[in-house]
Amino acid sequence: MDWLRIGAFALLILYHCGMYYVTWDWHIKSPAASTAAEPLMLLVNPWRLGLLFVISGIATRFMADRLAPAQLMVRRFHRLFWPLFFGMLVVVPPQTYYQLLDLAGPAATQDFWWRYVTGSGDWCRAGQCLVTPTWNHLWFVAYLLVYTLLLAAMLRLMPTFAARLAFVTRPALFLLLPLPWLVFTRVVLKPAFGETHALFDDVYGHAAYGWAFWPRATPRCSTGCHGCGRFCLPCQLRSGRRSGRCLMISAALRSPLPVPAVRCRNGVRSPACSVSPGASGTMTILGVNP
Repeated sequence: MDWLRIGAFALLILYHCGMYYVTWDWHIKSPAASTAAEPLMLLVNPWRLGLLFVISGIATRFMADRLAPAQLMVRRFHRLFWPLFFGMLVVVPPQTYYQLLDLAGPAATQDFWWRYVTGSGDWCRAGQCLVTPTWNHLWFVAYLLVYTLLLAAMLRLMPTFAARLAFVTRPALFLLLPLPWLVFTRVVLKPAFGETHALFDDVYGHAAYGWAFWPRATPRCSTGCHGCGRFCLPCQLRSGRRSGRCLMISAALRSPLPVPAVRCRNGVRSPACSVSPGASGTMTILGVNP
């Protein structure tokens, strides 16, 4: 999956480079813009961003299977918020600077960075204003941050609902649902609402990309198997108490010993895990020696 992620981001970088040279509206345009590259870019338009959200959802699912919701929230916050914060203050401003230089000339860029950070630029043209600071092409990171925090809160507050939400990951639905939903979002939602990347009014964006992220990120085991790690079987709720069952694999143990079954009780709060009868040897599960 790492190589798939690398390929998706490489494709995204090439796509944004191409946006400078095609005739479509964008922040900065080349004087030599043409339609030559547009057919190739149209081929990847329907799925390039959805693929990134699917990959991110799968990666979040792996983390959610082995972390408690609070841990997931803290870890993902640090991994997503600080890069987004740095990008909005350091990476994005040069693009905004050259956009203003191209549209309004040098006079509009005086004291640029301070006006950009404080949102006091008053950069308006034809009734449209450039709002700063902005995340521009980093909107993907902002959406992932919000989706992940909402997921962690749902796993903590509504674990049974989170488990039921994962029904769409069943093989039959996983193969059948994407195509009609993508057609619906493209044909109905995008013409009606557009694509804003502004988080709060992006109906099409959340329908298209949120759907790509959420089912892949929702663990079937919910919070019940966090104490057992990522290799867990579906959990069951019994009398309001969480219980789960996980399987340790030989590769994880780095040993040719037979694969033992391990049972953890009360999820992540379990003080110990007991090895099933017949298993031999001593092993460590999430820092606990049974």
